[in-house]
Amino acid sequence: MLVIEDDQGIGKMLVALLTAEGYRPTLVADGAAALAAVRRLQPALITLDLSLPNMDGVEILERLDDGADRRVPVVILSAYTDRLTALHRARAAAVLTKPFEIDNLLACLSTALDGP
Repeated sequence: MLVIEDDQGIGKMLVALLTAEGYRPTLVADGAAALAAVRRLQPALITLDLSLPNMDGVEILERLDDGADRRVPVVILSAYTDRLTALHRARAAAVLTKPFEIDNLLACLSTALDGP
């Protein structure tokens, strides 16, 4: 699982939570580095913040649709979900607006991993 989040506090919290739930998360805090990490790690799922340095989450989401990465479920976690078009929302396995409920996040992750 790849966690793309530039806020250090939220990133650490997500990694700790996901690790406690039995996932093996990798944290990336930079938009440009995130794409390289996706290709290198081939994660089963991505959590994606939209407000990132060097490349925003919307661009990452669009670039993921360019190749084999389009099959990776993406759960968007952002305070800026109003930036998303209907197509972006359709691409995402789930969209959660920060602040989000932990139980909702875990349910979304489970559903996305069990997906079609």
